[in-house]
Amino acid sequence: MKIIGVIPARYASSRFPGKPLADIHGRPMIWWVYQQAKKASKLDSLFVATDDVRIQNSCDEHSIPCVITGSHKNTSDRIFEVSQKYNADFYVCINGDEPLLIPKAIDSAIPEDLRLDIDFATNTITPIKDAVELMDPSNIKVVFDNEYKAMYMSRTPIPLPFSGMKFKYYKHIGVNWYECKNA
Repeated sequence: MKIIGVIPARYASSRFPGKPLADIHGRPMIWWVYQQAKKASKLDSLFVATDDVRIQNSCDEHSIPCVITGSHKNTSDRIFEVSQKYNADFYVCINGDEPLLIPKAIDSAIPEDLRLDIDFATNTITPIKDAVELMDPSNIKVVFDNEYKAMYMSRTPIPLPFSGMKFKYYKHIGVNWYECKNA
């Protein structure tokens, strides 16, 4: 079974243009994400997917495998384009703005008993630990059912904390897993 890790990176972020190239201790954020992601043990290959030559140039400068894609409105469309160019059984989408990502989070998103006869996608989550994290719109909050199937995602706290934070909140931590069926 072939598993490809893809780090989508776009320059034109509405909240933070150029975010993948933001300097963190002398290196661009995308370098830190790549360094963490390549420690995951279940990936057969890993690369950055971008529509911007500035990000591609930075990847080349730092010896990070990179592929140019078209411009897309969302990560899922970029991953689908990658799946049309690079054949694999599954694709792991690793957010390009998670420089502190724990490699085990990537591995944990990949089930041990993968079945190729079903469609499959997942998001990794972690509990939100404090009110600042809860209110931060950069943290995507997740509501799911009793079987941990995502029902809703939001940048605002859901459910809204009305009279306290007795509800347990969770956030998406930047790893998605897709099976892309080639037509």
